[in-house]
Amino acid sequence: MRSSLGEPLTVEDIARTALFSKFHFTRIFEQVTGVSPAGSCRRCGYRRPNAC
Repeated sequence: MRSSLGEPLTVEDIARTALFSKFHFTRIFEQVTGVSPAGSCRRCGYRRPNAC
């Protein structure tokens, strides 16, 4: 993921790479990390361009 920081990255992209559906990936991610993928991005200070 870090090698692609300049490119848009979605949960769908990550889930597809992990061979999971978006729903299943999000559920597993939350179980393992304790936060949602979006929450993880907020923790890191990542913001999408033109978000909000």
